Amino acid sequence: MPVEEKSVRCPNCGGNLVFDPVTQSSRCEYCGSSYAMSAAGAVESTCPNCGAPLKRNEEGNGFVCTACGGTFLDEAQKRKASTLPERPAKIIPFRVPMEKAKTTFVQWLGKGDYVPADLYDRIQIVSIEGAYIPYYHFSVAYETNYQCAIDHGEQTQLFSNTLKGTHNLDSIASKFLVELKLNKVERQGEYQNSYSDLMLFLNKKQPYLEEACPYDERYLGGYTTMPFQLEPEDTFERFAKPVTERYLKHRIIQMAGGSVRNLYMDHNFHQDQKELLESTYYRPFYLIHYLYEGQGYLFVMDGCLEDQFAGTKPFSSQKQAVVKFARIPMWFFLCLMGVLLILSTTGMTTGPFMVAAFFGALISWIGSVVFRDYYEKALQKKLQQRREALSSNVEQYLQSHMLSKREWEQRKAP
Repeated sequence: MPVEEKSVRCPNCGGNLVFDPVTQSSRCEYCGSSYAMSAAGAVESTCPNCGAPLKRNEEGNGFVCTACGGTFLDEAQKRKASTLPERPAKIIPFRVPMEKAKTTFVQWLGKGDYVPADLYDRIQIVSIEGAYIPYYHFSVAYETNYQCAIDHGEQTQLFSNTLKGTHNLDSIASKFLVELKLNKVERQGEYQNSYSDLMLFLNKKQPYLEEACPYDERYLGGYTTMPFQLEPEDTFERFAKPVTERYLKHRIIQMAGGSVRNLYMDHNFHQDQKELLESTYYRPFYLIHYLYEGQGYLFVMDGCLEDQFAGTKPFSSQKQAVVKFARIPMWFFLCLMGVLLILSTTGMTTGPFMVAAFFGALISWIGSVVFRDYYEKALQKKLQQRREALSSNVEQYLQSHMLSKREWEQRKAP
């Protein structure tokens, strides 16, 4: 007699349910959801967050928790609800060789006012790769009604008008920067080294973007590809709309020809979904992920333009301390001059004392400045010599500082 194995599907993901006779419940082999059996023998879902019973939602495409209110879509509905493209419509092939990216990285690494003197010796390379990063190209149609007060000298004019047109912009569709968990060092003075600078660089518009080719898998050989991770509608709301609003505000202020006050704008934006999906593309970048003292940093180079690159570097606390130390005599000198000026007007000090105090403070100030300049030049000279020495054997240097996959996995483990 033929025997047919009964297959029961998980309401949450569609995986196989396995009945456990000890707990009298069914457990999904795929998503781990647990389902108690009711008296009638029907499977009763429980919330994976709080364990309370789940009930079918009104739409019939998932469940709602009766206690915490959590919602859980069926796996089929999740796939149906997602509008993420599986692949882009276009691709921009690499034009710059990997060797150029490596050489540029080694030269770039030792440049900067606050770069640690031992940076070349203590970095650990996690990965060096050429990667195709997914992008959306938004063509935002706008109709904006606005009104404002414009000051022309002593006269004020109330003005209202309507702007119509299209604003084109591009946005990255990957979360890889967040997943790398980089050290988010912000700007310090003129030394730009921030996480936000990387995002600005990655979203920077380049002239070659108009030369994208139809998608062809043959361009992918030897390179990694990143999946689309940001929904187009969310990216439109979080990125395209705010950027377009700032663009329109700037345009209105330029058109006004005077000082604008009380600007009010009523926007109507539209992005054709079909047109958006037809204009997705892969853009090439070289990515070098490295560590210094356990913190993650990233170098990014445009795969089409060898002079376009950006990245984050560690700061040297020792160098910063020297700069701050050099400022102390300066502030002491300025404060002392103020005190001596007050004492001289009241006749509480003599000329020789003022002269001695003045020159003493001035000499300490000059000495600190000379020490700082000598210290910085010595460190810069050391880094420059290191760069020049490495320029002839870049590949050997990078390989000697590469982390193995096993070492990297051990570092990531909690």
